[in-house]
Amino acid sequence: VSLPAPGPTGAGAPVLGPVGREFAGVARLVVARDKDASLLRGYIANLAKLRARFNQIRNQGDPGPGARQLMQQTLDGNGSELADALRYVDEQMLVGMPDAQRQALRPVLVRPLMQTFAVIVQPAEAEINKVWAAQVVQPFNRGLALKYPFATESKAEASNAEIGEIFGPDGAIAKFFTATMGPLVVRRGDSLSPRTWADMGVSLAPNVVASFPGWVAPLAAGGVANAAASSGGEAQTRFDLQALATSGASEFTLEVDGQALRWRGQPQPWVHMVWPNPQGVPGAKITALTPEGRTVVLLDEPGHFGLKKMIDAAQRKRKDGGVFELTWQNAGVTVTANLKVLPAAPAPVQAQAAAPGQGFKRLRLPETVTAPRPAGPAGTPAATAVAGIGPGGAQ
Repeated sequence: VSLPAPGPTGAGAPVLGPVGREFAGVARLVVARDKDASLLRGYIANLAKLRARFNQIRNQGDPGPGARQLMQQTLDGNGSELADALRYVDEQMLVGMPDAQRQALRPVLVRPLMQTFAVIVQPAEAEINKVWAAQVVQPFNRGLALKYPFATESKAEASNAEIGEIFGPDGAIAKFFTATMGPLVVRRGDSLSPRTWADMGVSLAPNVVASFPGWVAPLAAGGVANAAASSGGEAQTRFDLQALATSGASEFTLEVDGQALRWRGQPQPWVHMVWPNPQGVPGAKITALTPEGRTVVLLDEPGHFGLKKMIDAAQRKRKDGGVFELTWQNAGVTVTANLKVLPAAPAPVQAQAAAPGQGFKRLRLPETVTAPRPAGPAGTPAATAVAGIGPGGAQ
């Protein structure tokens, strides 16, 4: 192929034929320019920088932190040899080329960069999962996972303060997604999607994406504050209470999950209640007011198991018709009430739009936040790139 020298075309300059015109873009890349350096040499120099960066990551022992940092820098377009190489291709090598030649050459020049980025995705995801396990899953399993509502059979109940250390807008999950995942994902409200480079990025597990809004919901907006109190699909216990009498007090109040029964010296009808009551604060409390105006607390059991503890603390006497007479005493005050348990009601049907489904009852956090990746077959960009990276680093 005969090509003219750079500069104005003279009358005697050779004229390019059809083949020469089609390969003019390639010739432009290999022809020496300033200081005998061609655009292709500059491209190779950028790949050499990538090789050095991969050597640095390999020499760290654990490639995870370095791979995650390179991915973040590439997505940000700052401090990344990949981003610099892509910028060199688009702003130096392909500038001024006809569209047909650009469309033919760009995939060839960009493919090694895509293959290189594909290599760092898996170790970056592994590093993300390690941080998730250390900062979120392990503290959760050591603490909250052993308490109600996360372990429904547990007698120990997690307080909202304890739950808020992991869940809610200021919990460990929210901090993890802000600090560790923040640069790698796009967050619109409480929806998450991965940031991508050449259509590649971290692969978020579908259950993580679906559960994330409930994990970080504010305390007063259907999140952790209401989680322990909600029935979460649990069958309710229906029962009736009837205040009978008191000694040493002029009146008393009995509360179960926000439902109150008050006695003021007059015969009282049966009062229907349910447990757990999703509309009330979980717990049981009995208070009495003496003729002198002194308030006596006979029982105060906050939490999901308040009703059970209230019954266990009483002196019980079985009566006809499935009725139990319960008596509590403290500080010279005695309170008596009847309790009748009604047939169990079926578990309430949960609305499809309710989030996060059954709340925090029996909740377990996933071990990883990324989705498993199938092994790439030979010939895919990732497999080709992996095959080309040996002990010396990126090739």
